[in-house]
Amino acid sequence: MISKEKIKHIAKLSRIHLTKKDIKKYQNRIEEILGYIKKIKKADTKNSKPFKGVVDSFDLRKDKAYKKEGALTKKLVDQAPEKKDNLIKTKPIFKK
Repeated sequence: MISKEKIKHIAKLSRIHLTKKDIKKYQNRIEEILGYIKKIKKADTKNSKPFKGVVDSFDLRKDKAYKKEGALTKKLVDQAPEKKDNLIKTKPIFKK
């Protein structure tokens, strides 16, 4: 079991005041977490594919220029304070 001293040290680093009851409670909780991590480490992952992240699991559309011009497009561009080549000119979002 994780020692009371380690719990106190973690609390001190976190600037959290713990009572004696809290210390015992967190000893048990941290021990449960460490036990769960040990189980995960033992899991057989030989036939598992690497997980690259949530974004990779979705089909996100690619950005593309939309060149269809019509009355509404012309009206919107005409109302813009700055325009260039029939496009609305804006400030850059990202600076290089």
